[in-house]
Amino acid sequence: MNDSSEVNLHFLDYWRVLKYRWPFVLIAFLFVTAIAGVTCYFLPREYFSSVTMEVKPDNTGMQIFTNDNGLRMTGERSLAPTQFQIIQSKEVLYPVIENLRLTETWAPAGQRIPMEQAYFILRKKLGKSQEVRNTDMINIGVFSTDPREAADIANTIAKIYQDRRRADQLNQVKQGLAQLEEEVVKKRKDVDDDQAEVHRIRIEEGIVDLNPENLESSESSARTAVTQYEGQVNEHKIRIAELRSQLEQTDKLKPEELMTALRTLNIEDATVSKILPLYQDSIVEEARMLNSGLGENHPRVHALRAQKDVFANQLTEQIEAVRASLAIRLKVAESTLEVLNEKLQQSKELFNQDRKQSVGYANAKSKWLKSKQVMEAAESRLETQRMQMSMSVYPAKIWAHAEPSLYPAKPDVLMYMALAMGSGLFIGLGIAFFLEYLDTSVKTIEDVEKLLNVSVLGVIPKGICALIKTAGDSPDAEAYRILQTNLDLNRKDPNGNTITLVSGGVGEGKSTTINNLAYTYARAGHKVLVVDADLRRSSQHLYFGVEKTSGLSDILMGQIRVEDAVQKTAVENLWFIPSGELPDDSRGILNSQQMADFITKVKPHYDLIFFDSPPILGLSDAAVLTSLVDVTLMVVQYRRFPRSMLKRVKQSVLHSKGNLLGAVLNNVDTQRDTNYQYYTQYYDYYRPGANKKSKKAAAVEAPSVQTPGDY
Repeated sequence: MNDSSEVNLHFLDYWRVLKYRWPFVLIAFLFVTAIAGVTCYFLPREYFSSVTMEVKPDNTGMQIFTNDNGLRMTGERSLAPTQFQIIQSKEVLYPVIENLRLTETWAPAGQRIPMEQAYFILRKKLGKSQEVRNTDMINIGVFSTDPREAADIANTIAKIYQDRRRADQLNQVKQGLAQLEEEVVKKRKDVDDDQAEVHRIRIEEGIVDLNPENLESSESSARTAVTQYEGQVNEHKIRIAELRSQLEQTDKLKPEELMTALRTLNIEDATVSKILPLYQDSIVEEARMLNSGLGENHPRVHALRAQKDVFANQLTEQIEAVRASLAIRLKVAESTLEVLNEKLQQSKELFNQDRKQSVGYANAKSKWLKSKQVMEAAESRLETQRMQMSMSVYPAKIWAHAEPSLYPAKPDVLMYMALAMGSGLFIGLGIAFFLEYLDTSVKTIEDVEKLLNVSVLGVIPKGICALIKTAGDSPDAEAYRILQTNLDLNRKDPNGNTITLVSGGVGEGKSTTINNLAYTYARAGHKVLVVDADLRRSSQHLYFGVEKTSGLSDILMGQIRVEDAVQKTAVENLWFIPSGELPDDSRGILNSQQMADFITKVKPHYDLIFFDSPPILGLSDAAVLTSLVDVTLMVVQYRRFPRSMLKRVKQSVLHSKGNLLGAVLNNVDTQRDTNYQYYTQYYDYYRPGANKKSKKAAAVEAPSVQTPGDY
């Protein structure tokens, strides 16, 4: 089982805490809201004015070469944040302060504040500059208690920033133009020197350059010859491989096979192409004649076969001629390849010789052409910059000037009050739950049963007064009838009719509970005696409306008899013995044999005897009573004392060998705590004649006269 200090809350428990401690939440909410309202009321009203400006990137730098798109690579993403910092710098704000004479405006009459102090004041008045998404637009805002001053400062900042940026860019253009002119002069001299060197080498080496204005040199003709010979050699090598393959295939095939394979071998011969179809037709015609029934010796067959043999001999002779032709062509191609290889080698030697002779010239020419290209680019850029100098430069353009605001922008009362109400609610909830966390008192039946390990026999709602003083039946009596029923069910010994109620501290409702429980038993027909054993601070006589001049203390001191001290109450079956007056020298009179004899004497004459006692902690009287009576009930007040007190009360009862039967949870706020509403909410619904009987209290009936038992 978990320790009692552990609290597992669910939604209904949170709701119970809020319902019980809502005053703290309300007080905190109202307090914070009121402070916020008063603060907003006394805060100075500040007006806001802003300027909308388009800021363009700085493209005036002396950059000779550009990217593929002709655009400079700039950090445009950081443009707006950078310009915001520039706007807030002293180089921009100091001229603003001087133009508007803010050192005198913000100073006391007839005085002047330092420039730096005015600068920091102006920095605080600057609102947060903002960049318009996906555009080059920025907003510059200023707060001031004077709407006209806010507009003037914003417009002046924008104008000075615009003029300052334009002047800076013009200065950059001038400086860059001067530097570029110097570089162009240097590059022109370098180009002239390189050109002279190229001319000198060409004359000395006797080089003929057909393309003096590009990187191609005199070695191009030699390179062309090498390329041509290399192409011819490769072509002859391919041709030789083809002829050699054809010759090898013709040697492998028989004449009759070769006749039909010439086309496959890519060999073209006019004679074979002409005779081969005739030879093939004669073969077909011979087969047709034999199939038609003509014999082998038929004249037509003999004539056809003679013609076919002629065609065959002609084809054989022509095939041999083709083979001889292929061999001759192969030898010719091989001879030609040898000649081409010799010429290719000569061309390469000539190319290498020319290249060695012209390498210095080629390097000098390359250097000259590159220098010339750089010079031309620089001259082009120089002309561009000169054109820009003649054009107006506007790196920052104002699109919307600031105007005096009609309504204050600060304080934002709605936002402040909304935040204050939210904060107040949050603080109130925090206080409520923090107090609940600090509160270690008993709150539930489970707390009592877990701490004391006894059952809770009854739950008494808050605000119940003495039932003896109410008229007729009331819903308050139902809680005591439940307590009566549970007490009877748990009281195993019918003869155990002496009962006392104990509590840990003063004011837990012990006396009221005894009086109302006794009243409930008496109304149920039980013969009940109430003994006020709280000799130090008696209160039962106030409930019954009698004097306590003589009572229990007098009986224990032997001054009167028991039957003389018993008083009949206005309730039928209910008798009462007051506490009596206790002399100062008789404080421990309850812890005596006389008290035990008294209980023994009155016990047989009543169905139930209730003893009221003082708190058990700090006084010995209640501990003595718990040891003498049959049953002890503990009264625990809802949300009153810490849980540790309950443990000490139980230990006191057990140490005095008392019989702790159960506990009564008293003074429960059933209106706030919905966990206990079922103890009281059904009485009005089920009581007889609920729809007919008036809710007004009836007059208290006069008690009938009864005589107490004989002692």
